[in-house]
Amino acid sequence: MLEYVFRFNIEKGKQNEFIDWLRANEDDLRTHTRPGWTYIGTLMTVGGFGDYDGESRWTLESYASLGEGWGDDVAQRLLGEFFALIETNGDATLLRNVTTVQSAPNL
Repeated sequence: MLEYVFRFNIEKGKQNEFIDWLRANEDDLRTHTRPGWTYIGTLMTVGGFGDYDGESRWTLESYASLGEGWGDDVAQRLLGEFFALIETNGDATLLRNVTTVQSAPNL
C-alpha cells in the first residue's frame, strides 16, 4: 500500500471558497477517484504552522495505479475545480510503509 500526499497553498482570497467547495464535494472525491486510488481526506494547517496551507491524501493499491488514468468525468471535473482554487506550486510525496521496504537506497 502506498500513500500519495499532495501539499498545496490556496490562492489568495479563495480560502473560504476552497473550504465551501471541499465541504460540498468531499463525498464525490471519495466515490469518483482515479482507478486504484482511495481518497483519505484533506487537512488544513493550523495557526500558520507548516510551509503549506493544506494537504490531500490518497492511498494507492500499487505503483501501477499511478498510470491507470484520471477517472470518470466527475473525477476530472473535481480535479479541475480543485486546481482552480490552489496555487500551482504544490508538492507531492509518495510514501510507503517502512516495514514493507526491502532495503534502503544508497544515497
